Amino acid sequence: MENIKKMAVIKELKDNIATVEVQNVSACENCALAKKCQMEECKGYKIEVPVTNLNDFNIGETVYVKISEKEAFKALFLSYILPLVLVVFSLSVCMIITNDEIKSGIFSIIILIPYYLLLLLSTKRNTIPIHFKLEKISAQKNG
Repeated sequence: MENIKKMAVIKELKDNIATVEVQNVSACENCALAKKCQMEECKGYKIEVPVTNLNDFNIGETVYVKISEKEAFKALFLSYILPLVLVVFSLSVCMIITNDEIKSGIFSIIILIPYYLLLLLSTKRNTIPIHFKLEKISAQKNG
């Protein structure tokens, strides 16, 4: 199974966790105003990655953040596919029960609030683990 890789910069190393900032690759990369831009596509995002040996990495080092396709699909499923199924299912059930489009539509949207809150709490407590790994760029070039 293939891995998905993104280049990142290590921002912090603490308690066997490396905080890395993944840089978005887009048209913003060559723009002179990219650092001051307010568009989300131009900003990086931070990921906390557990590492076994902090001495292998340095702050400011550029590395690859890897995730397996299976893990990426799990994140995609939990973030987008399952909520879509939940909305369609709750809309259908509410339409059968109430026969009111407005109430059914509002309820099917409101049902997402507890879902995403549970998902947020689950990821903060690591009950739904998504495993990232770090790889040195020099190891990739030599191997």
